[in-house]
Amino acid sequence: MSSSESSEDADRWQAVFAAVTDSELRFYESAPWSGESWKTPAEGYALIATRLVGSTKRQDTPEFSIRCATVEGVVTHQLRAETHRDLAVWAKTLVNGSHASAVTQREFVCRCTWKGRPVQLVIHYENGFTLLEAGTGSRTLWRHSFDQLRHSSDDGKRMLFLDFGGNGEESEVELDVEVCPKPIVFILHNFLSAKLHRLGLYA
Repeated sequence: MSSSESSEDADRWQAVFAAVTDSELRFYESAPWSGESWKTPAEGYALIATRLVGSTKRQDTPEFSIRCATVEGVVTHQLRAETHRDLAVWAKTLVNGSHASAVTQREFVCRCTWKGRPVQLVIHYENGFTLLEAGTGSRTLWRHSFDQLRHSSDDGKRMLFLDFGGNGEESEVELDVEVCPKPIVFILHNFLSAKLHRLGLYA
């Protein structure tokens, strides 16, 4: 169910078959019974850019929300589980899946513009942020570790803002990523969440 629809109206809900792979969250109109149908879900989202954002209890039916970042914006799915145990399994599967996907991928690279010049932003699971000059030389313009990041935000259109503290020109960074920056933000958050989970710093 979309987030704009009333959860009180049972007719708004639609049965779906959902599956989590090593790298994707998939939705099918019905259970896939062949290899070909398994490869062609009605909707598919990268786990590394997917977040579980909350759960509620309405009319004794547990519900949970999933936000999936795409280059066109964020898609929100409101889902119902049959039991609270099912809800707990889904929550654990989605969180662990996004963390595992972050650890497996380890690095995300995107083309963007910084101060009017073409560059590449590299976000690495271990090494943090690196900005490279575009071109064959790929000269490093600056580096920042994850623990230097004070704040991140975006305009929902094409601009990504990173605040690393301090007063230098490399401390408050504005990057034009040319498409919706939400996938970058979600990937960054899943990298950080996976690292914290690895250290045991979670509720």
